[in-house]
Amino acid sequence: MRAKTTDGQEFDLKQDLLDGLKMRMRGQLLFPGEPGYDDSRTVWNGMIDRRPAAVARCLGTSDVIECVKLAAANDLLLCIKSGGHNIAGLACADGGLMLDLSAMRGVWVDTRRKIAHAQGGCLLGDVDRETQLHGLAAVLGFVSLTGVAGLTLGGGFGYLTRRWGWTADNVVGMDLVTADGRVVRASSEENQDLFWGLRGGGGNFGVVTGIDYTLYPVGPEIVGGIVAWPASDAPKVLELFRSLVEDAPPELTLVALMRPAPAAPWLPKEWHGKPIVALLACYSGKPEEGEKVVVYYGAANRDARIFDDPDRFDVTRTPNEHLAFGGGGPHHCLGAHVARVEIEAMFAQLLTRLPDLEKAGDTEWLPSNFISGPKHLPVRRKRS
Repeated sequence: MRAKTTDGQEFDLKQDLLDGLKMRMRGQLLFPGEPGYDDSRTVWNGMIDRRPAAVARCLGTSDVIECVKLAAANDLLLCIKSGGHNIAGLACADGGLMLDLSAMRGVWVDTRRKIAHAQGGCLLGDVDRETQLHGLAAVLGFVSLTGVAGLTLGGGFGYLTRRWGWTADNVVGMDLVTADGRVVRASSEENQDLFWGLRGGGGNFGVVTGIDYTLYPVGPEIVGGIVAWPASDAPKVLELFRSLVEDAPPELTLVALMRPAPAAPWLPKEWHGKPIVALLACYSGKPEEGEKVVVYYGAANRDARIFDDPDRFDVTRTPNEHLAFGGGGPHHCLGAHVARVEIEAMFAQLLTRLPDLEKAGDTEWLPSNFISGPKHLPVRRKRS
């Protein structure tokens, strides 16, 4: 079988090596043309269409070890899919051995220590569903279909970041398989340098098979809501966004969205598919307090009718998914602290292209998000 090395050179991977791997695995080893191969290699960004030489659907850490050892011994290109949500499609590589961890989605909650252990293939929604049984939540992201591993290794921020910091700052420990096939634990007590690098340093340290998160009392309900404007109103809406987040309480997260309007029932049909700008609010404190806060902001900013009638949502599904913003198409997240001159320049250019964007539809309009960040994030400790 033709495969690729770590430096991109093609070579013949002997069939007996693959047969041996297949016998040692509990999970499936899939090849092009076999049932399940295309499903496994598919990632969230539909623009990515890469074909690995084989896909290993790992059922546990032992499967991961066998794959890593084979790849290391043959200089075989290796890629790992947790949630497959990375916009660049790093989970899938042409000619490589793809580790599909999507079957490793177990979550265990220690209510006494307020810690959740999530396997490497978990999605945010998997963790939320189990922790919410106990009125607890981990500091994760925005969309329930995101994989926890990629989010955490990249730093991670979401609805609870303004209260408790980055996802990586709320990790207690990680289990991973190193390049030489060893299982190691990384925490503040074990392999501290590795733990330091894993929390926000991205991939290539190993294959993360489990993550332990600190949990906080949140839910089971939050308060949220959304309103949309035509994209031509983007400059004033983004200026409104800046003013709102300036003194928002930590419990209130605001997101400015720019994207084609979804076919959602709360939007006029004539808006569907056309460029819009929207503000999404999520209050993760006590619902009765959240309703007062968002209505107060609406009264102070009459253009933001989003807050006149806030809704309550279950924590196990985030507000953007309730409101049909949860799927489809790539998203780019930008920091909330954008200078006024940058906003003006950005939207001056955008507005000149609006006629073309409306004609082109979804294929040309690239969605973007502005997230309200905390004024003061915890300072990461320097490596000693």
